[in-house]
Amino acid sequence: MKDSLSIRFRYIKMDNSINFSNLHYEIFQQFYSTFIKENF
Repeated sequence: MKDSLSIRFRYIKMDNSINFSNLHYEIFQQFYSTFIKENF
């Protein structure tokens, strides 16, 4: 029982980090495209 819980927790952490990096990437893309539009 305890093992399955820790495994689940590890998966949740992994999932959160993946979601975070996706969000980060989208923000970066938006910023980058805006930057290019304004400066070039």
